[in-house]
Amino acid sequence: MTDAALGTPVGKAELEKPVATPVATSIGQLLDAGPWALAQNVILALVCFTIICDGFANLAFGLAIPAMSHTLGVEPRAFSIVFAVGFAGLTLGTICAGPLGDRFGRKPILLLSLFVFAIFTVALAFQSSVATLTALRCLAGLGLGGALPNATALIAESAPVRHRGLVVTITALCVPAGGMVGAIAASAILPQLGWRNLFIIAGAIPLVASPLLYVMLPESPKFLAGDARRRKQLLRVLDKLKISYPAQAIFTRDEAIPEEKLSFCLLLQPEYLRDTVALWLAFFFALALGYFLVSWIPTILAGAGFGLRVASLGLFAFNGGGLIGAICAALLMERLGSRVLMLFSIAGVILALAACLAPGLASLGPILVMLVLFGLGVTSTAVTSPLFAIASYTYPTAFRSVGIAMALAFGRVGAMASAYVGGAISHGHQAGLATFHVAAVLLVGSTLSLFLLRRHIPPVRRAAAS
Repeated sequence: MTDAALGTPVGKAELEKPVATPVATSIGQLLDAGPWALAQNVILALVCFTIICDGFANLAFGLAIPAMSHTLGVEPRAFSIVFAVGFAGLTLGTICAGPLGDRFGRKPILLLSLFVFAIFTVALAFQSSVATLTALRCLAGLGLGGALPNATALIAESAPVRHRGLVVTITALCVPAGGMVGAIAASAILPQLGWRNLFIIAGAIPLVASPLLYVMLPESPKFLAGDARRRKQLLRVLDKLKISYPAQAIFTRDEAIPEEKLSFCLLLQPEYLRDTVALWLAFFFALALGYFLVSWIPTILAGAGFGLRVASLGLFAFNGGGLIGAICAALLMERLGSRVLMLFSIAGVILALAACLAPGLASLGPILVMLVLFGLGVTSTAVTSPLFAIASYTYPTAFRSVGIAMALAFGRVGAMASAYVGGAISHGHQAGLATFHVAAVLLVGSTLSLFLLRRHIPPVRRAAAS
């Protein structure tokens, strides 16, 4: 027998040699069956670094208000508009980041977000009017809002399912960790170098690190699997992650959601209406409380007569409590279900009202104030950090993304409202005690919202049994 084109003999071995055929391969199944390699540790470390920088830059403004108020000759309440507009930019950045990340990739949008908030944070250092600070804070908010969603998606889509919950939790914990880093840095920088250098340092660190992140941070393999033209890039990422795959694999993503099902109206159908309203309220109260305390603690402590160092360390105590609260909430929720979060919010109400019994904030002394702020950090963050998991559990795949996005949008509205509340009480004679009153009210709102919610995450044993 001969080859028709070349006229050369074709051996029997050639005839019997199997022809490689394409194999449809789920990228999700490959990742879930794969190991946790060194590359995932590198990705997690780099992602955590970006979120710590995000948290530092986000909180730098609140840390600098007492010093800026003195330098610029304006009252602290004048910065309420800066906070509100900054939250508006942050909300817009959050809303836009998801679609942009889905279209262009997690990595480029994450790095773009990092660059945007870094460059405009540095620019804050050279301003001397509330108007220009407001505009730049809004632009910085676009980057601050866009970093976390894409960072979380990138690490979640690079990890096997058995580790996904842990790495996403670690990523979320980097937000208060960034606040702690910022508080420690501010306690040293503000008294010696001033608020302008605080902004320069908060923005310069991510700017300097951007080239390293660009080189070392890989793209999400699940995102790459959706584009056949980027197959070679996907194979390089899978090789780094030590993922085995068939030689002729045709990679598929099996969790795509039909676009026509992403409807806002599905959230309001009778079956989900109560839970939707409860989640919107829970996000509103939780984010209002978190941003209210984070943004105004340094200003209120400074106004009560504590120095800049103590004011900055107060924010450190709050964020330190937040780290512990988030870890405790995650562990208890796994064993007891998400209804246990109401115990944290009730404990926070009791603590805040107990602090209100003092004749004044200064009378508590710095140590007792730190303990109260630490306790509020534990209780408030224990309620806030699991809300994304609860929202994810509440809605089915068909409209889970829009459900989480709308709940977060209501949370951002709460954050904007908290800016005006903080400005209104920051100049009063009893501003410190008024802070605890506000905290108690918002924690009561969180408790009632969680009580209203029907679809709570069940304990792990009950979930397994069902």
